[in-house]
Amino acid sequence: MTINRFNYLEFFLLYTDNELGAAERKEVEEFVEQHTDLREELLIIQQSILKPDNDIVFEDKQLLFHFNTDEELINAGNFEEFLILYTDDELNQKDKNRFEQYLAAHRQLQTQVQLVRSLKLSADKSIVFPDKDKLYRYEEEQRPVIFTWWRFSAAAILLLIAGFFWLNSRQGTDIKEVANTPVPVLVKPNNSVTQDVQIRRDSN
Repeated sequence: MTINRFNYLEFFLLYTDNELGAAERKEVEEFVEQHTDLREELLIIQQSILKPDNDIVFEDKQLLFHFNTDEELINAGNFEEFLILYTDDELNQKDKNRFEQYLAAHRQLQTQVQLVRSLKLSADKSIVFPDKDKLYRYEEEQRPVIFTWWRFSAAAILLLIAGFFWLNSRQGTDIKEVANTPVPVLVKPNNSVTQDVQIRRDSN
């Protein structure tokens, strides 16, 4: 594959990581000479490479290894982890024996062991809850309760529908009663009666 302006980034990365052969490296260098606008991009990639600081040395390298042999696995770096597991009784018998042998060889750690043991809480078995059955919830006991709520909801919906139809029927009856009620008619008084009343008033 020949370097071009479409794949030059891949070649630049391989060139920077020193993963190209001599011929390919020369090809990249000639490509950069021909395309000077890409020279700065190659320099940026080369400056992004991190170099290890060889002056930093980890002293306890044995802590980085995990041994599967019968050698001593407990040390100052993992003592607290083993101590907690030992106190919680979470070690197998083989590791428990190793931990006890390590304690026997390091008597100064006995105080720390006693301190961790004193922090462990023990259950008070004298306190007994008499109604333990109330603490449990069974799925088969919940189903009838759910069914009962659905039954009451359905009954309430039926009552609402029945009440709606009853109110509509009552309103229809009232309208019919009003329609059948006779309406009083105002009768205009006769002219003769009006004249007679007027004559009597004049005579008085």
